[in-house]
Amino acid sequence: MDKFWCSSCKQETKQNSDYKDHIFEPIEIFHRGSSESAWVIGCKKIFISTCLGCDTKNLNILNEHLGPNGPVGTEKRDPNEKIILKKWIFELEDENIFELLVEVYNSINNNLNRLSVMGIRSLIDYYLNNVLGDNGGFAQKLTTAKDENILSDQQYNILSLVVEAGHSVTHRGHVLDKKDIFEIMNVIESIFYQEVSLGKLKKIKSRIPKR
Repeated sequence: MDKFWCSSCKQETKQNSDYKDHIFEPIEIFHRGSSESAWVIGCKKIFISTCLGCDTKNLNILNEHLGPNGPVGTEKRDPNEKIILKKWIFELEDENIFELLVEVYNSINNNLNRLSVMGIRSLIDYYLNNVLGDNGGFAQKLTTAKDENILSDQQYNILSLVVEAGHSVTHRGHVLDKKDIFEIMNVIESIFYQEVSLGKLKKIKSRIPKR
């Protein structure tokens, strides 16, 4: 019996192990201040287990780097922290927005938080340019989008935060917490889901016979 993260209980619980396996792979690592690299063995441990509290099946992954003297670092990957690609995203008409969204999802799920924030910023900049034209700075375009009711007050506030976060990541080396990125993505997704819904409504309207 082991303790693992339960996706239903939202905490570590006692669980019965149903399946375990491991995968070895060579990983090249680099040290700051040196142009030379070194190789370690990466070990991905996979656990499937059943929560004794709620009977939920859970997948947990533990990544280890094995050096000549044993483990040199571990990283517990909680599947609850992954962001899932929504089905409606495949209905986006703009191919560039679709590809940018997919790249942002991949960055988030690979714990590349700085790249995630910069990708979100690029995504919003591209979207605003399409809607308003490439006129003015980022902050000005956000204000115009709010004034023209393209963005709600909540969306405007979150996207203004994204702009500031993007500046801090690029120029000051700041890193947002993954939970903060999830909150930002909730608003980002609402904007593009609205775009998909409006596109569907236009198609429905075109099929309605005129009086």
